[in-house]
Amino acid sequence: ALLARPAVAQRALPLTLVVGAPGGSAPDRWARGFAPFLERHWPRSSVSVANLAGDGGMVAARAIADALPDGRAIGTVAMPALIARAVETDAVATLERLDFLGAITEELLVLVVAPGITPDIPTLRGIGDRGRLGCPPTGSAGQLAVTMITAALPLTPIAFPSPGTARQAVIAGNLTAALLPLPDAINALRENKFQAAAIAAEARSPLLPDVPLFTEVGLPSVPVTQRGFAMPKGVPELMRHGLAEALESVLADPEFTAQNTAQGRTPHLVPAAEWDEKLRALTARLRQRWQTDPWARRG
Repeated sequence: ALLARPAVAQRALPLTLVVGAPGGSAPDRWARGFAPFLERHWPRSSVSVANLAGDGGMVAARAIADALPDGRAIGTVAMPALIARAVETDAVATLERLDFLGAITEELLVLVVAPGITPDIPTLRGIGDRGRLGCPPTGSAGQLAVTMITAALPLTPIAFPSPGTARQAVIAGNLTAALLPLPDAINALRENKFQAAAIAAEARSPLLPDVPLFTEVGLPSVPVTQRGFAMPKGVPELMRHGLAEALESVLADPEFTAQNTAQGRTPHLVPAAEWDEKLRALTARLRQRWQTDPWARRG
């Protein structure tokens, strides 16, 4: 089904964005929002979206790795969650069969506190393990980050089925705090349903300019979600170069910036060579960590 391609008029190049998540999910909505911009900035292309959900994104990763290397099947991938799943299931070899072609957006993590709690780290440390810290599901960037900050922020961590359920729990006061992807928290922050205590990023976010960085309040730096693209090994350089040029043009498109800003995402291009190097280093760190401090139940 992945490689079945409808006829496209005017000799347009049919491209398929493969999403390793169900229709209507956050990754699916992101891909469908991105597709028109790829069509706009990759001349004579026609872009469709295919959902291949399962195994934390690994079903889609395997399909891309097995696809014809003609440049027409492009996987949309979210890191570090996909790497975490590959490490958990001993499937890193599948990722090694992919060419990672760059990231285009970041989803920062924001530490939010329940209504009535002062949004600062000393207050949360004072509550200690009597408090509860919610986060998205196991293997997500948020859950991986929570396991990295508990020494510095000794709240009791609780993984929720989705960012939305964690968000609702902290709004209701059933949690002391939650570590959420900014797109899942931005509207509640704008509506003053809770407040932000710190944000995980390399520099302060223009979306929340007054919120301090993790590193400014004594919390460790943690990886945040980067959404980007992968193709099977062996795609001709001409196709790879075409996608790279298209991504640069998309990042310069003010409509793309406005769309992402409204959704709480940060447009940020990480070129292929730089992203590949970062992902290799992250994979090595997560593999080592899995042996000594696994973030999910084994077996």
